[in-house]
Amino acid sequence: MTLALDTPEAWVVQPTISRHDLDNIRLADISDPTVYAQFRLEHIIIQGGCFDASAHSPVPGLELVIGTVSEPDIHDTTVMANLGYYQLKAKPGVWLLRLADGRASWLYENVDGSSHKVVEISNYYAPYIAWPVRKQPGKQHYRLLELTDKQIYGNEVAPRTEQQDDVIHIFSMASGHLYERFLKVRSHRYICNERNEGTSAALLTCLTRS
Repeated sequence: MTLALDTPEAWVVQPTISRHDLDNIRLADISDPTVYAQFRLEHIIIQGGCFDASAHSPVPGLELVIGTVSEPDIHDTTVMANLGYYQLKAKPGVWLLRLADGRASWLYENVDGSSHKVVEISNYYAPYIAWPVRKQPGKQHYRLLELTDKQIYGNEVAPRTEQQDDVIHIFSMASGHLYERFLKVRSHRYICNERNEGTSAALLTCLTRS
């Protein structure tokens, strides 16, 4: 059996306290009369669509960031090709939504000329944000996904040398005590046997809380 909450689509809810594996509950192995768990609302997802107002088409690959006045880059995302869909994590409050620094803000701008959009979340349901953008004057012939660092910043990326070692990044997703133990064994074997530097990351939303 599985214990979970039936929540609105925009909610990101995670279990915080539980003595049991909520994704693999075996009643025969539980001596307690009840299965207790505490959940926490971590984020509210802002959804929207971003499109080029001049071309009347989505802008896939356009990078967006959301934050506050004091911390402008809290979460980021990329616009999808499917209807220009995007989503960003937030919480109740006032947020500033803007184009990410780099090629997104170098090539595009808001249609109204502002540097950002103000998004207010006053309840537990985030609004859908339709965001029209346009290419900046004189840059209509550039394509977003073909820009290079030289075109944006006027310099070349430093060439890779033979002496540089590759860094292996391991991203893991597991749900349940058994698979989490497998991940621990695999990470330990990598540390003991690999010469190259490596990093390991696990998706928090999938880890068992205990």
